[in-house]
Amino acid sequence: MAYDPNNSGSLGKNRNKAEGSQQPDYKGKITVDGVEYWLAGWVREKDGEKYISLRPEKKDAVIG
Repeated sequence: MAYDPNNSGSLGKNRNKAEGSQQPDYKGKITVDGVEYWLAGWVREKDGEKYISLRPEKKDAVIG
């Protein structure tokens, strides 16, 4: 059976993030129902619990 990347993705640590910047802590990509997205993640904390806040953006979106 061939690998099907649909409805899956991955995140990796953003090694280019400048200290104190608002850039995401993690970056990656995900495919949902055949549509590719860039995925950004920020480590947050609430009530002493850490979590990752995510923001998807279509790969073909025009930025700016």
